[in-house]
Amino acid sequence: MVAIAAGYQHCLALKATGTIVAWGNNSTSLTNIPANATNVVAVAAGYDHNLALKADGTVVGWGYNDYGQTNIPASATNVVAIAAGTGRSLALMADGTVVSWGYGQTNVPASVYQLNLPITVTGPVDVNNPGAYPLTYSVTNSIGAVATAARTVIVADTLPPVLALLDGNPLMHVIGTAFADPGATATDICSGDRTANIIVSGTVNPNVAGSFSLVYSVSDTVGNVAVTDRTVVVVTQPALTGSTALGDGSFRFSFTNTPGAQFAVWSSTNAALPFSAWTLLGPVVESPAGVFQFTDLTATNQPTRFYRVE
Repeated sequence: MVAIAAGYQHCLALKATGTIVAWGNNSTSLTNIPANATNVVAVAAGYDHNLALKADGTVVGWGYNDYGQTNIPASATNVVAIAAGTGRSLALMADGTVVSWGYGQTNVPASVYQLNLPITVTGPVDVNNPGAYPLTYSVTNSIGAVATAARTVIVADTLPPVLALLDGNPLMHVIGTAFADPGATATDICSGDRTANIIVSGTVNPNVAGSFSLVYSVSDTVGNVAVTDRTVVVVTQPALTGSTALGDGSFRFSFTNTPGAQFAVWSSTNAALPFSAWTLLGPVVESPAGVFQFTDLTATNQPTRFYRVE
């Protein structure tokens, strides 16, 4: 005998000749060995059915078949091991996959194929420098067999530089004074500081009231481009052109200037005070275009009031 198996009320024995001997309860033909059960290399006994694995990798089943446990699936080929339980059967194929059939539990979980062996990875990847980086994976099983796999990681720079304007946008500039572009900065995650590579297009005429556009562009070493623009509004010296007393005791003041300009207003009861001591009333509202207005809610409470518009 080279192998044995025991079921609920029956037993199997495999002889060196590849034939099977069976004994015990034969109510479901458990001990009636099928004629094709020859050249057998392994046997399995379930509760009330049997399996035999032949040398050619095929499986023979017999006995009680209430759940199809003796109907061998067509996919059960090149089988190297078998097992039988209560109303269910299993076959392990040479490629390491498992087939299950019969009563319940026939969905083989993915974890069956996970070896949980440590995997070694060799090869660095520099995520901050574009290039091709080869990685090699290797794993060794309990008998020393080694499996390897390789992959190439491509680090590509697809992000443009970060372009940041210095000072405001829009930028107010007083007419008749020399204009100096406050400039911008540029940094790139791979190329580093790109400020020196910024190109500015457009001009500002500081002697003409109006809006002027400056366009800033910069590229990194692989050609990713960032672009932004700034509006420079050349404004005249603000001068109040009117005031209106409102019903709630406040005053509304107005003046004209370059459309699109932006101003803020500060107030004080003493023009000689340092600017830091003046009170910010808030931003000026432009309506309609080129006409600017602001309201002083406490003007009637002061005998003298000074305003500064910038």
